[in-house]
Amino acid sequence: MRLSKLTIINYVLFALTGAFGFYLSNGAVVFYKDPTRLLGIYEATIVLVFMFITLSMLLYINIKTKKYRPNIILISLLGILFLTNLITTLAFKENSTFVFDGINSGQYSFDYSINIVSKITYSIEFLALLIVCYLVIDFPYQLFDMKQFFLFVIGLLLTALSVFIIYSYIAEGYKYIELFKHLNDNENYKYVTYSVFVNKNNYAFNLTIGVVCVIYLHYMFRKWWLYLIAGFIYLNLIFTLSKLLLVMALAIVIAYLIYFYLFIEVKNKKRNLVVISIVGAIGLSLAIAAVILLVVSNKNNGGYNTIETRTWIWRRCIEMLNSTNWFSGVGYKNFNNILYLYNVNDPYTIATNSTYSAHNIVFELLGTGGIILLIATLFMYVYVIYLAIKNIGNNRDLSVLSLILIVLVSAYSLIESFTFVIPLTVECSALTTFIIFPLLKANKKL
Repeated sequence: MRLSKLTIINYVLFALTGAFGFYLSNGAVVFYKDPTRLLGIYEATIVLVFMFITLSMLLYINIKTKKYRPNIILISLLGILFLTNLITTLAFKENSTFVFDGINSGQYSFDYSINIVSKITYSIEFLALLIVCYLVIDFPYQLFDMKQFFLFVIGLLLTALSVFIIYSYIAEGYKYIELFKHLNDNENYKYVTYSVFVNKNNYAFNLTIGVVCVIYLHYMFRKWWLYLIAGFIYLNLIFTLSKLLLVMALAIVIAYLIYFYLFIEVKNKKRNLVVISIVGAIGLSLAIAAVILLVVSNKNNGGYNTIETRTWIWRRCIEMLNSTNWFSGVGYKNFNNILYLYNVNDPYTIATNSTYSAHNIVFELLGTGGIILLIATLFMYVYVIYLAIKNIGNNRDLSVLSLILIVLVSAYSLIESFTFVIPLTVECSALTTFIIFPLLKANKKL
C-alpha cells in the first residue's frame, strides 16, 4: 500500500493538529491525573498557536490542490457554539455562592470563584475541542482512503493500548489476584485496574475501543485469530469492573458476529448456523456472568447502588441549572468544577460521588452549553442516523456497523457523559471516525 508524499504530509499534520487539540482539552487529566489542574495561560496559548499553524498548513495544502473543501455550515455551527460558550464563561460571576439541600437531610452551601485568566483558558480549551471535532468529522473523508485511514487510526490505538496493558501488568500486577478475593465486598473498588488513567472508566473505555478496532480489522481481513485478540482485550476489561462497558463491549461483539455470519459470510450455511449457535450460547453465558457480576459488585465504595449514586448527581445538575442558566449552561469546565463542589460538600455523598462528570450526556451538554449545545448535538446525531439509513443501499455492512455503534453508545451515554458527535477524548474521536467516516465517504459530502 504505497502512500504519496502529499498523503504522508496530510497524516502528519492531521495527527499533530489532533494531538495539540487533545492536549489542550485533556492534558491535565492524562498527563497530570488532576482534573482540577488549570493549564497555564501561556502554556494554553502556545499550544493553541502550534495547533493553528498545523491546521493552517493542512488547510492551505489541500485547498490549493483542490482536495479539500471547507464545510461552511459545520464551521458556522461550531462557531456559534464557541461564541455562546465564550459569552457565558466571561459573563459568569467571579464569586458565587451556591446553596442546596442535602441528599439525606440538611442544607449546605459553598463558594465558587473563577478569575479572568481561568475564563480565558477554559475558552481556549473549548475552542481546541471544537477544532478537533471539525478536524475529525470534515477532513478524513475528503483527504484519505477509507481502508488506509482505518488502518492508521487502528494502528495508533492498538499500539497505545498495548502500552497501557503492559504498564498495568507491571504497576498493578497484584490487583489481578486481589480483585477476586474482594469481589463480593465493598472493598473491591480498591483493586480495579486503572493503568495510566485517572479512573477505571477511562482505561475501560480505551479497552472497549480496542475491541471495536479488532472488529473492524476482522471485517477488513477476515482472520480468525483476531477473535483471540478481541477476547484478550475483553479479559483485561473485566479487571476494571466497569460494568456498563463490559456489557456494551460484549453487546458490540455479539451483534457484529451475528450480523457477520447471517449477512456477510453466507456461503456455508451449516457452518454459520453452528457459529451463531456457539456465539449465542457464549453470549448467554457471559450475559449471565455479567448479571452475577453486577449483583455481587453493584455496591461501590460506601455500599451504595451505582444507579442510586447517579441519580444524586443528576439531581445536583438540575439544582445547578435552576440557579444559573438552562439556555446557555455554565460554560466548559466551569460546569464540571461546580458539580464537583456540589458533590463533595454534602457529607452524605462525599465518599461515593467526588466526581466532576454528570454521568449523563444530556445533563453534561446542558451544564456545559445549555439548550443551545444540546439542540446542536441532537441535530448532528439525527443527521448521522439519517446518513446511516440512507447509505444502507450503497454499503450495507458499514452502515449497519455504524448503526450498531450508534445505538449502543447512545444507550451508554445515558449513564456516562459521552458523545461521538463532539469527541471529548482521543478514544471518543476514534469512535467518531468508525461511525461517521464511512457514511460521509459514501455520500461524498457532509
